[in-house]
Amino acid sequence: MNEDEFSEFIVDYADAMQTGNDVSSRLLAEQPEESAKLKTLFALSNSIRAVLVPVRAPSFKASLRQRLERRQQEKPRFRALASRQKVVWIVVATAGSLLSITGVVLLVLRKLRTSGKAERQAATAPI
Repeated sequence: MNEDEFSEFIVDYADAMQTGNDVSSRLLAEQPEESAKLKTLFALSNSIRAVLVPVRAPSFKASLRQRLERRQQEKPRFRALASRQKVVWIVVATAGSLLSITGVVLLVLRKLRTSGKAERQAATAPI
């Protein structure tokens, strides 16, 4: 069975499962060479279908809708917090960079002063 045939096979099986029809025996008869793999697939899909039952309770749907709407309204607040945090990090990073640059400039100036003093002392020293 090639990939296209397998995809069509799976679609047929999924459609039948949604309507509640058990077509597994017919599909197995159509593909006898793949029966071992297909039996495993059918068993797995039946197990999943048994666990996943649709929720039809109106109270659950209403509760879910309210929670989703509340979460949607809260999203702008989270975006605002993230934006403020971003600004704080940029300010802190800029301040750290400025402090580093200031430290380097002061170090260079100090080196220049000490080397200038050494040259003056050498020039005024008696020979």
